[in-house]
Amino acid sequence: MIIGLYDVDFARYRDKIPPNYTLMKYAAYHKKHRDIVKFLTDLKRADFYQKIYYNQDCLGDLEKKIITHPNAELSGRRIDGGIWKPLPPEVEKCVADSSIYPMPTGSTREVKRRQKKIYSSHNVLASTNEDTIFDFNKKIVFFHDYNIFATPNWKERILQCTKFDDKLFQATFAARFPQFIPDYNALNFFSSIPIDADFTHFRVDFKMNNEEFENYVLNSHSCAPSITTFSINDQAIYSAREVIDLFLQILYRNFFSRLHSKRFLLYNKGICINPNLDSFFDLLIKWNNSKDTKFTNFYDFIMYKGIKKGEESRRKLVRELFIQIKDLETYSKIDVPELIKKGGEWPYDAF
Repeated sequence: MIIGLYDVDFARYRDKIPPNYTLMKYAAYHKKHRDIVKFLTDLKRADFYQKIYYNQDCLGDLEKKIITHPNAELSGRRIDGGIWKPLPPEVEKCVADSSIYPMPTGSTREVKRRQKKIYSSHNVLASTNEDTIFDFNKKIVFFHDYNIFATPNWKERILQCTKFDDKLFQATFAARFPQFIPDYNALNFFSSIPIDADFTHFRVDFKMNNEEFENYVLNSHSCAPSITTFSINDQAIYSAREVIDLFLQILYRNFFSRLHSKRFLLYNKGICINPNLDSFFDLLIKWNNSKDTKFTNFYDFIMYKGIKKGEESRRKLVRELFIQIKDLETYSKIDVPELIKKGGEWPYDAF
Protein backbone atom coordinates (compact mmCIF):
# COMPACT_ATOMS: atom_id res chain seq x y z
CA MET A 1 0.00 0.00 0.00
CA ILE A 2 0.98 3.62 -0.50
CA ILE A 3 0.32 5.47 2.75
CA GLY A 4 0.11 9.25 3.20
CA LEU A 5 0.60 11.03 6.53
CA TYR A 6 -0.64 14.60 6.91
CA ASP A 7 0.01 16.66 10.05
CA VAL A 8 -2.07 19.85 9.94
CA ASP A 9 -0.20 21.35 12.89
CA PHE A 10 3.15 20.83 11.19
CA ALA A 11 1.84 22.34 7.97
CA ARG A 12 0.73 25.48 9.84
CA TYR A 13 3.36 25.87 12.56
CA ARG A 14 6.39 23.87 11.36
CA ASP A 15 9.05 23.79 14.08
CA LYS A 16 6.91 25.44 16.77
CA ILE A 17 5.52 22.13 18.05
CA PRO A 18 6.81 18.54 18.26
CA PRO A 19 5.73 15.78 15.82
CA ASN A 20 2.47 13.94 16.15
CA TYR A 21 2.41 10.73 18.19
CA THR A 22 -0.34 9.01 16.19
CA LEU A 23 1.30 9.65 12.81
CA MET A 24 4.72 8.50 14.02
CA LYS A 25 3.19 5.29 15.33
CA TYR A 26 1.35 4.58 12.07
CA ALA A 27 4.52 5.34 10.11
CA ALA A 28 6.41 2.72 12.11
CA TYR A 29 3.58 0.21 11.77
CA HIS A 30 3.27 0.51 7.99
CA LYS A 31 7.03 0.50 7.44
CA LYS A 32 7.14 -2.71 9.45
CA HIS A 33 4.61 -4.18 6.99
CA ARG A 34 6.69 -2.97 4.03
CA ASP A 35 4.18 -0.37 2.88
CA ILE A 36 5.40 2.81 1.18
CA VAL A 37 5.02 5.66 3.67
CA LYS A 38 5.07 9.28 2.55
CA PHE A 39 4.91 12.38 4.76
CA LEU A 40 2.69 14.94 3.00
CA THR A 41 3.30 18.67 3.10
CA ASP A 42 -0.02 19.35 1.34
CA LEU A 43 -3.03 17.45 -0.01
CA LYS A 44 -2.71 18.34 -3.71
CA ARG A 45 -2.26 14.69 -4.70
CA ALA A 46 -4.40 13.14 -1.98
CA ASP A 47 -6.17 10.81 -4.44
CA PHE A 48 -2.85 9.11 -5.24
CA TYR A 49 -2.68 7.49 -1.79
CA GLN A 50 -4.61 4.36 -0.92
CA LYS A 51 -4.87 5.53 2.67
CA ILE A 52 -4.24 8.86 4.37
CA TYR A 53 -3.81 9.41 8.11
CA TYR A 54 -4.90 12.98 8.83
CA ASN A 55 -4.23 14.48 12.26
CA GLN A 56 -5.29 17.91 13.52
CA ASP A 57 -4.86 19.11 17.10
CA CYS A 58 -5.06 22.85 16.46
CA LEU A 59 -8.31 24.74 16.08
CA GLY A 60 -9.59 25.67 12.62
CA ASP A 61 -11.48 24.17 9.70
CA LEU A 62 -10.63 20.76 8.30
CA GLU A 63 -8.95 20.58 4.91
CA LYS A 64 -11.70 20.19 2.29
CA LYS A 65 -9.93 17.45 0.32
CA ILE A 66 -9.67 15.17 3.33
CA ILE A 67 -13.42 15.25 3.99
CA THR A 68 -14.15 13.65 0.62
CA HIS A 69 -11.25 11.17 0.59
CA PRO A 70 -12.70 7.62 0.70
CA ASN A 71 -9.88 6.11 2.78
CA ALA A 72 -8.92 8.92 5.13
CA GLU A 73 -8.57 8.19 8.83
CA LEU A 74 -8.98 11.34 10.93
CA SER A 75 -7.67 11.89 14.46
CA GLY A 76 -6.50 14.61 16.86
CA ARG A 77 -7.92 16.94 19.53
CA ARG A 78 -9.78 18.99 16.91
CA ILE A 79 -11.36 15.82 15.49
CA ASP A 80 -12.06 13.86 18.68
CA GLY A 81 -13.25 16.72 20.88
CA GLY A 82 -10.22 16.74 23.16
CA ILE A 83 -10.62 13.08 24.12
CA TRP A 84 -7.70 10.77 23.36
CA LYS A 85 -8.57 8.07 20.85
CA PRO A 86 -6.53 4.94 21.68
CA LEU A 87 -4.52 3.36 18.88
CA PRO A 88 -4.94 -0.31 17.93
CA PRO A 89 -2.66 -2.48 20.15
CA GLU A 90 -0.57 -3.63 17.19
CA VAL A 91 0.14 0.02 16.31
CA GLU A 92 0.76 1.16 19.89
CA LYS A 93 3.46 -1.51 20.31
CA CYS A 94 5.56 0.04 17.51
CA VAL A 95 8.26 2.55 18.44
CA ALA A 96 7.20 5.99 17.16
CA ASP A 97 9.19 6.93 14.04
CA SER A 98 10.16 10.63 14.11
CA SER A 99 12.37 10.30 11.02
CA ILE A 100 9.33 10.80 8.76
CA TYR A 101 9.30 14.52 9.61
CA PRO A 102 11.34 16.65 7.19
CA MET A 103 13.59 19.52 8.18
CA PRO A 104 11.66 22.76 7.40
CA THR A 105 13.07 24.47 4.32
CA GLY A 106 15.21 27.56 4.84
CA SER A 107 15.84 26.51 8.42
CA THR A 108 17.82 28.81 10.68
CA ARG A 109 20.42 27.50 13.10
CA GLU A 110 17.86 27.78 15.90
CA VAL A 111 15.24 25.77 13.97
CA LYS A 112 17.80 23.08 13.20
CA ARG A 113 18.77 22.90 16.86
CA ARG A 114 15.14 22.37 17.87
CA GLN A 115 14.61 19.86 15.09
CA LYS A 116 17.60 17.82 16.23
CA LYS A 117 15.93 17.51 19.61
CA ILE A 118 12.89 16.03 17.90
CA TYR A 119 14.96 13.46 16.04
CA SER A 120 16.86 12.50 19.20
CA SER A 121 13.74 12.00 21.34
CA HIS A 122 11.68 9.05 22.51
CA ASN A 123 7.87 9.44 22.28
CA VAL A 124 5.47 7.94 24.82
CA LEU A 125 2.05 8.17 26.44
CA ALA A 126 1.90 8.06 30.22
CA SER A 127 -1.66 6.74 29.99
CA THR A 128 -0.87 3.57 28.03
CA ASN A 129 -0.52 0.25 29.81
CA GLU A 130 1.98 -0.98 27.27
CA ASP A 131 5.53 -1.63 28.43
CA THR A 132 7.63 1.23 27.14
CA ILE A 133 10.43 0.24 24.79
CA PHE A 134 13.42 2.38 25.72
CA ASP A 135 16.20 3.56 23.48
CA PHE A 136 19.04 4.54 25.79
CA ASN A 137 20.55 6.75 23.09
CA LYS A 138 17.57 9.10 23.33
CA LYS A 139 18.15 12.01 25.68
CA ILE A 140 14.65 13.51 25.59
CA VAL A 141 11.32 11.79 26.29
CA PHE A 142 8.26 13.51 24.80
CA PHE A 143 4.98 12.80 26.57
CA HIS A 144 2.00 13.18 24.22
CA ASP A 145 -0.82 13.02 26.78
CA TYR A 146 -3.46 15.75 26.57
CA ASN A 147 -3.53 15.75 30.36
CA ILE A 148 -0.75 13.75 31.95
CA PHE A 149 -2.33 14.15 35.39
CA ALA A 150 -5.37 12.14 34.31
CA THR A 151 -3.15 9.06 34.63
CA PRO A 152 -3.48 7.86 38.28
CA ASN A 153 0.19 6.85 38.52
CA TRP A 154 1.49 9.78 36.43
CA LYS A 155 4.53 10.41 38.62
CA GLU A 156 5.66 6.77 38.52
CA ARG A 157 5.14 6.64 34.76
CA ILE A 158 7.25 9.77 34.22
CA LEU A 159 10.06 8.39 36.36
CA GLN A 160 9.79 5.01 34.63
CA CYS A 161 10.13 6.63 31.22
CA THR A 162 12.90 9.11 32.09
CA LYS A 163 14.99 7.57 34.86
CA PHE A 164 17.07 4.61 33.78
CA ASP A 165 18.59 3.41 37.04
CA ASP A 166 20.68 0.67 35.49
CA LYS A 167 22.27 3.19 33.13
CA LEU A 168 22.73 5.87 35.82
CA PHE A 169 21.05 8.29 33.45
CA GLN A 170 17.97 10.48 33.55
CA ALA A 171 16.42 11.65 30.32
CA THR A 172 14.86 15.09 29.95
CA PHE A 173 11.07 15.41 30.24
CA ALA A 174 9.19 17.19 27.45
CA ALA A 175 5.45 17.59 26.78
CA ARG A 176 3.76 18.15 23.44
CA PHE A 177 0.66 19.76 24.97
CA PRO A 178 0.48 22.44 27.69
CA GLN A 179 0.01 20.75 31.05
CA PHE A 180 -2.15 22.31 33.79
CA ILE A 181 -0.41 21.69 37.12
CA PRO A 182 -3.12 20.56 39.59
CA ASP A 183 -1.43 21.22 42.94
CA TYR A 184 1.65 22.34 44.81
CA ASN A 185 3.16 18.84 45.08
CA ALA A 186 3.01 18.39 41.31
CA LEU A 187 4.66 21.78 40.79
CA ASN A 188 7.50 20.81 43.12
CA PHE A 189 7.94 17.49 41.34
CA PHE A 190 8.52 19.19 37.98
CA SER A 191 10.88 21.62 39.64
CA SER A 192 13.12 18.70 40.57
CA ILE A 193 13.56 16.84 37.25
CA PRO A 194 15.27 17.84 33.97
CA ILE A 195 12.78 19.54 31.63
CA ASP A 196 13.12 20.64 28.01
CA ALA A 197 12.36 24.37 27.74
CA ASP A 198 11.89 24.58 23.97
CA PHE A 199 8.58 22.72 23.79
CA THR A 200 7.25 22.16 27.32
CA HIS A 201 4.74 24.59 28.85
CA PHE A 202 3.09 24.40 32.28
CA ARG A 203 0.12 26.40 33.54
CA VAL A 204 -0.80 26.89 37.19
CA ASP A 205 -4.41 27.56 38.20
CA PHE A 206 -4.33 26.71 41.89
CA LYS A 207 -3.70 29.33 44.57
CA MET A 208 -0.50 29.37 46.59
CA ASN A 209 0.63 31.68 49.36
CA ASN A 210 3.87 33.63 49.22
CA GLU A 211 5.75 31.19 51.45
CA GLU A 212 4.90 28.33 49.07
CA PHE A 213 5.89 30.46 46.09
CA GLU A 214 9.22 31.37 47.69
CA ASN A 215 9.98 27.71 48.43
CA TYR A 216 9.10 26.81 44.84
CA VAL A 217 11.52 29.41 43.45
CA LEU A 218 14.33 28.61 45.90
CA ASN A 219 14.09 24.84 45.47
CA SER A 220 13.59 24.73 41.71
CA HIS A 221 16.51 22.86 40.13
CA SER A 222 15.12 22.80 36.58
CA CYS A 223 14.00 25.31 33.98
CA ALA A 224 10.41 25.06 35.31
CA PRO A 225 10.10 28.78 36.27
CA SER A 226 10.94 29.85 32.71
CA ILE A 227 8.16 27.72 31.17
CA THR A 228 5.47 27.97 33.86
CA THR A 229 2.72 30.59 33.69
CA PHE A 230 0.48 31.51 36.62
CA SER A 231 -3.16 32.44 36.05
CA ILE A 232 -4.70 35.82 36.88
CA ASN A 233 -8.10 37.31 36.05
CA ASP A 234 -9.85 34.21 37.34
CA GLN A 235 -13.01 35.75 38.82
CA ALA A 236 -15.84 37.85 37.37
CA ILE A 237 -15.80 40.74 39.86
CA TYR A 238 -12.96 42.31 41.85
CA SER A 239 -13.15 44.90 44.62
CA ALA A 240 -10.65 47.78 44.63
CA ARG A 241 -8.83 46.14 47.57
CA GLU A 242 -8.57 42.83 45.74
CA VAL A 243 -7.10 44.55 42.68
CA ILE A 244 -4.42 46.28 44.77
CA ASP A 245 -3.59 43.11 46.72
CA LEU A 246 -3.30 41.07 43.53
CA PHE A 247 -1.15 43.71 41.84
CA LEU A 248 1.22 43.88 44.83
CA GLN A 249 1.42 40.10 44.94
CA ILE A 250 2.38 39.97 41.26
CA LEU A 251 5.02 42.67 41.74
CA TYR A 252 6.44 40.87 44.76
CA ARG A 253 6.66 37.54 42.94
CA ASN A 254 8.28 39.27 39.97
CA PHE A 255 10.73 40.87 42.40
CA PHE A 256 11.49 37.64 44.30
CA SER A 257 11.97 35.64 41.09
CA ARG A 258 14.35 38.21 39.61
CA LEU A 259 16.25 38.39 42.89
CA HIS A 260 17.01 34.67 42.48
CA SER A 261 17.65 34.83 38.71
CA LYS A 262 14.34 33.18 37.80
CA ARG A 263 11.38 34.30 35.69
CA PHE A 264 7.79 34.82 36.83
CA LEU A 265 5.27 34.51 34.00
CA LEU A 266 1.50 35.08 33.85
CA TYR A 267 -1.41 34.15 31.63
CA ASN A 268 -4.90 35.64 31.38
CA LYS A 269 -7.94 33.45 32.11
CA GLY A 270 -10.14 36.32 30.88
CA ILE A 271 -13.04 35.88 33.32
CA CYS A 272 -13.45 39.45 34.64
CA ILE A 273 -16.48 41.30 33.20
CA ASN A 274 -15.13 44.81 33.84
CA PRO A 275 -13.52 46.12 30.58
CA ASN A 276 -11.11 48.41 32.46
CA LEU A 277 -9.88 45.52 34.61
CA ASP A 278 -9.72 43.15 31.65
CA SER A 279 -7.43 45.61 29.84
CA PHE A 280 -5.46 46.06 33.05
CA PHE A 281 -4.82 42.32 33.37
CA ASP A 282 -4.01 41.97 29.69
CA LEU A 283 -1.43 44.75 29.69
CA LEU A 284 -0.02 43.74 33.07
CA ILE A 285 0.74 40.30 31.62
CA LYS A 286 2.36 41.85 28.56
CA TRP A 287 4.57 44.07 30.71
CA ASN A 288 5.41 41.37 33.27
CA ASN A 289 6.26 38.68 30.68
CA SER A 290 8.29 40.93 28.40
CA LYS A 291 12.07 40.65 28.26
CA ASP A 292 12.25 44.29 27.13
CA THR A 293 13.99 46.40 29.78
CA LYS A 294 12.69 49.72 28.46
CA PHE A 295 9.91 50.03 31.06
CA THR A 296 11.07 49.11 34.57
CA ASN A 297 7.70 49.96 36.13
CA PHE A 298 4.12 49.37 35.02
CA TYR A 299 3.14 53.06 35.20
CA ASP A 300 5.61 54.14 32.51
CA PHE A 301 4.47 51.26 30.33
CA ILE A 302 0.83 52.40 30.55
CA MET A 303 1.55 56.11 30.05
CA TYR A 304 3.79 55.56 27.04
CA LYS A 305 2.21 57.06 23.91
CA GLY A 306 4.25 55.59 21.07
CA ILE A 307 2.29 52.40 20.55
CA LYS A 308 -0.14 50.90 18.05
CA LYS A 309 -3.64 52.36 17.86
CA GLY A 310 -5.34 49.12 18.90
CA GLU A 311 -3.33 48.98 22.10
CA GLU A 312 -3.77 52.66 22.94
CA SER A 313 -7.50 52.15 23.56
CA ARG A 314 -6.71 49.48 26.17
CA ARG A 315 -4.11 51.69 27.85
CA LYS A 316 -6.67 54.45 28.05
CA LEU A 317 -8.99 52.11 29.98
CA VAL A 318 -6.17 51.34 32.42
CA ARG A 319 -5.48 55.06 32.92
CA GLU A 320 -9.15 55.46 33.81
CA LEU A 321 -8.68 52.65 36.34
CA PHE A 322 -5.79 54.58 37.89
CA ILE A 323 -8.21 57.45 38.51
CA GLN A 324 -10.81 55.10 40.04
CA ILE A 325 -8.28 53.31 42.30
CA LYS A 326 -5.77 55.92 43.48
CA ASP A 327 -3.42 53.50 45.25
CA LEU A 328 -3.12 51.43 42.10
CA GLU A 329 -1.45 54.30 40.28
CA THR A 330 0.93 54.80 43.21
CA TYR A 331 1.94 51.15 43.37
CA SER A 332 2.30 50.95 39.58
CA LYS A 333 5.36 53.20 39.91
CA ILE A 334 7.26 50.57 41.91
CA ASP A 335 10.54 49.92 40.10
CA VAL A 336 11.47 46.27 40.70
CA PRO A 337 14.99 46.37 39.15
CA GLU A 338 15.78 49.45 41.24
CA LEU A 339 14.69 47.68 44.43
CA ILE A 340 17.04 44.82 43.65
CA LYS A 341 19.91 47.24 43.03
CA LYS A 342 19.30 48.85 46.43
CA GLY A 343 19.77 45.61 48.31
CA GLY A 344 16.87 43.34 47.48
CA GLU A 345 14.51 44.28 50.32
CA TRP A 346 10.74 44.41 49.70
CA PRO A 347 9.61 47.58 51.57
CA TYR A 348 5.85 47.35 51.05
CA ASP A 349 3.11 46.07 53.34
CA ALA A 350 2.12 42.42 53.41
CA PHE A 351 -0.87 41.44 51.32
